[in-house]
Amino acid sequence: PPFDGVPLARGGHWLLGHMRALSVGAGGGDGDEKFGAGPESVMAKPSDPKTGLCSFFIFGTPAVSVLRGSDVRAVLNASSFRKPVAMMKRHNDEFLGPYALTALVGREWKRYRSAVHRSFTPAALAESQEAINAVGNALSASLQRAAAMEGSGQFTVKVLPLMKMATMDVFGMSALGVDLGCCSALQLSPVA
Repeated sequence: PPFDGVPLARGGHWLLGHMRALSVGAGGGDGDEKFGAGPESVMAKPSDPKTGLCSFFIFGTPAVSVLRGSDVRAVLNASSFRKPVAMMKRHNDEFLGPYALTALVGREWKRYRSAVHRSFTPAALAESQEAINAVGNALSASLQRAAAMEGSGQFTVKVLPLMKMATMDVFGMSALGVDLGCCSALQLSPVA
């Protein structure tokens, strides 16, 4: 194991690490897997019941899963160090952009993390949960409708604009009390 006293998830590949197992239930299989089955099998099931810790590999980079909320808070407050996995960096830059919050490292990450942290407390998320659910359902229905209208069985859509639409709709509903309708129309609202 890469970390003393922390159990290592089984089934790692010499090059890919646990990436294949992590992708199970993420839409890459035949659809029979429960959503999130891969992360659960790698990060939760093999964890030590006493500590809630488990180690695994993202390609060749060792990682640790921390399951207890108090431990997560301690880890996030103790360090701002984040090292991107080189094999995934290009994909993430293309998918989310090089300046996305998930791509930031060092001081820049620590500055934004402390600002964003206040928005993601359990109380703040509970207040927004209804809007998040409504936007997710609207986006899902719109994508299913668009795919059915396509009719060819081939339906392609860029993810980044969808994420912007969902973000704007959740913000509009949660903060402004207005449905901007981006996800319903699959277009960014002129108001947004």
